[in-house]
This record gives sequence, structure tokens and C-alpha cells, in this order.
Amino acid sequence: MMSYLISFSYGICLLLSLIGWGKALNHILFPNQRIDWGQRAAWGLAFSVLIGGILNAAWTISQTTILIFLGLGIVYCLVDLVNHRQLIISNLLQLFQQCRQDKIILAGIAIVSLLILIQYAGWLYTGRLNFANMVYADGFNTSDDYHAYLVFPHKMLQLGSMGPDPFSERRIVSFGGQSFLHTLILSGLSDTNLNLIDPALALIITVGQF
Repeated sequence: MMSYLISFSYGICLLLSLIGWGKALNHILFPNQRIDWGQRAAWGLAFSVLIGGILNAAWTISQTTILIFLGLGIVYCLVDLVNHRQLIISNLLQLFQQCRQDKIILAGIAIVSLLILIQYAGWLYTGRLNFANMVYADGFNTSDDYHAYLVFPHKMLQLGSMGPDPFSERRIVSFGGQSFLHTLILSGLSDTNLNLIDPALALIITVGQF
């Protein structure tokens, strides 16, 4: 139970970090326009892939650099929340007042929010423990994931980069973006949580843009 709560909290922190880096881009590119949190999270996700490419080329990917990157994003997000707390509270109160006038809309928002929470909670943990072999046997594609795609983020964290591998068909057709995003999870959690970004947080980010 405790490990599940840690995974749940880690996912929220990861989302806050993406929002924080998206806000940094918002401040640089459009300083006079405040975009919504869903768009900021999407920008933060794209920015993370860009940073991952730079770290990969410099062979500097590690648990330490990943946690520093996530920590800076969280700090920026929290600072932004404090600086704009009055605007955020005002917007929430205005939305609540509008929803109170239409019970159907309020009920719809509550149902959608509950379904998103259930979806997020369900994807936090992937796999079923096979006690015969003491491995997680289900939840991933056994034809690709275990000997290929799940290996790449571990290689990044251990060596600092994916490195060249001309004899790997999957490596040739991959630029490593997804693998780097998986390092954001593996730096604090385990393989069983690798669906945390996609589809767990991906759904939240998508809905947050509407």
C-alpha cells in the first residue's frame, strides 16, 4: 500500500514538474499571455524530450541529473502557483459559480474527473507477479518490451546515453525520446510503473487542454 501511495505521489510530482517547465517556456515565448495548465504540461513534456536529447548526446543522463531536472520543474511550478494564487482562486470560484447554475454540467465535470482519477490510479502499477519465476509477467508486450524497449531507459541511466547500436533494429528506428521519458519514472520508481506517463499522465494532460 505504501509503495502504491509513493507511486501515486511521484506521478503528481512528475505532472507538476512538466507544468513548471511548460510555464518556463510560456514565460520565455509568450511573457504577456498565460496559457492553461494542460498546454503547459504538454510543452513541458516536449521540452523534456529536447533536454533528453541534449543529455543523451553529452552522455550525462543519470538518476541525479533526472531528479535535479524534475525538482527544478516542481519548484518553478510551485513558485508560479504562489505568485498567481489570487488569479487561480478567482478562476476556480468563477468556474464553480457557473457550474452551480447548471447541475448537469457540474455532474458531468465530477464524473469525468472521477473517471480520469480511476484511469490514472489503474495505470500506476502494471504487471502481475509470477511467483514461479519471481518476475512480473503481464502488463507489457513480451515480444518487445522486456528484451528491448524496457532495456533502453536502464541503459541510459547506467551509461549516460543510449549510445550507438547498429545491430538493434528497434534502436535504429528509435530516437530515444520515449526511453528518456521512461528514465523520469525509473529515477524514482520501478519498471512496473512505466505506464505512468503514457497512458496515465497523458490522459490528464490531454483533458487539461480542453
